Amino acid sequence: MSATSKTGAYRQLTENRIKRELAKDPALAHEDWSRYLPNFKKRTLSKRRVPFKVADKSKKNYTPFPPAPEKSKVDMQIESGEYFLGKQAKQRAAEAERAEQAKQKKEEKKREREREYVPPEEGAAKSKKRKTSHD
Repeated sequence: MSATSKTGAYRQLTENRIKRELAKDPALAHEDWSRYLPNFKKRTLSKRRVPFKVADKSKKNYTPFPPAPEKSKVDMQIESGEYFLGKQAKQRAAEAERAEQAKQKKEEKKREREREYVPPEEGAAKSKKRKTSHD
């Protein structure tokens, strides 16, 4: 049994139960019962999500050979010579690299701090003279 037939049966059962209750009441026997019945929303397939279409379908040149594979981590270490170093030598190299980066960062921060405290030019200060009245 599919999901749609299950919900359809549920809808009919609900409506029939409400109609039976309304039929028992003599005051509502000759009235329109549509306002008492539930309004289930109709689900349609037209509201489903449409997949994204790519607009750029430019023709690409055909190449019979696949692109070269990327180098692995081990290959890169062999090229740089790091692969053949011992454990302690690797640690020393890593520490030296971190120290160099810290030194560069420290210099940059120092330059930024000095930029904030630039002294005013003295030539500009002399050009401003107060007007004094000579009596």
